[in-house]
Amino acid sequence: MKPRAGRGRTTQYRNMPAMAIPDDVAIPMCGLCKSEFIDEQTSEAIAPRLHQAYLDSLRTRARIAIDLLSKHISQRRLEQLLGLSQGYLSRTRAGTGNPSPELVSHLATLCQDPATRLADLERFWSLPDTEWAPLHQSAPMRRQRPAVPVSSALPGHALAPINRLFVASAPRTAPSSPSEAGPCSDTTARRASENAPPEPA
Repeated sequence: MKPRAGRGRTTQYRNMPAMAIPDDVAIPMCGLCKSEFIDEQTSEAIAPRLHQAYLDSLRTRARIAIDLLSKHISQRRLEQLLGLSQGYLSRTRAGTGNPSPELVSHLATLCQDPATRLADLERFWSLPDTEWAPLHQSAPMRRQRPAVPVSSALPGHALAPINRLFVASAPRTAPSSPSEAGPCSDTTARRASENAPPEPA
């Protein structure tokens, strides 16, 4: 096990899952299995080199993005849309500044479809706060509660629709006395007695 330099090595660093490690950075490596071992002491020793490699990568990506976007918009107008000071992109392209990963992310997103996304950005900043596109998406329609089916009524109750309201009528009950039965009670009782079977002797 001894420190070794090499080419084609990568590591996860901040928002980059596979950032290239400088070729001259020595990392302890097993001579048999070629596995690298980074302990706390090694990590502290190579941290400044990794940070510098990260800044170099941001500057390179920003320069490429600015060159692509300059074919569709002036640098000054792009600075205005991104809220940057005048000359910032020019200095960044020349490599005299360190762009933030947030700025590089914005530039990279605009480069995916410059004509469309720059127009969207222009429109975004030209509209009032409450009138840009995502706030005007139609809300999903609410489901209407289904009507109660007649078959779900209790036995002996009929549902009668009155002004869209369902009113349950109470079941009929037998009269408690002959006086409440009405004029038809005597006739009904007489017919019932005539049809009844004879009593055994």
